[in-house]
Amino acid sequence: MKITLCVFLSITAGSVYGQVKQLHVSVGRSVTFRTEVKNSRNMMYLSKVIAHVISGEREPLSNEYDSRLQWNSSTGLFSLSGLKMEDKGLYTVVRNDGTQAVEVKYQLMVYDGDGELQSNAITLISLQI
Repeated sequence: MKITLCVFLSITAGSVYGQVKQLHVSVGRSVTFRTEVKNSRNMMYLSKVIAHVISGEREPLSNEYDSRLQWNSSTGLFSLSGLKMEDKGLYTVVRNDGTQAVEVKYQLMVYDGDGELQSNAITLISLQI
C-alpha cells in the first residue's frame, strides 16, 4: 500500500510541475507573474540572479531588470514593466513555504507592433531561509 501511495504522489507532483502558463503581452506593457512568494527568494535569468528578496525586503541589484522588476510585499507577486522583445521566454517561479517547494512556469510571449511573437528562457527562484 505504501508503494502505491508513493507512486501516486510522484505522478501528481510531476503533473503540477509540468504545467506552463502562457502569457501574451505586447511591447511596452507590464506582466505580473501570479505566483505568490512572501518570504526570501531570488529571481534569476538563466543562472544570473536578477532580483533578491530577504525577509520581506528587496535588495537592490545592478542589472538590466532592476528598474523594471517590481516585487509587491503585500501580494508577494513579481511584475516586469516596460516589456521589450528580449524579455520573451520561460520564467520559473519556485516558492518554498517551509514544507515543500512549488514550481510554476510561465512562457512569456512578447508581441511587437506587427503582432510578431518572440520567446526565450528565464528562471525565478523562491527560497525560504
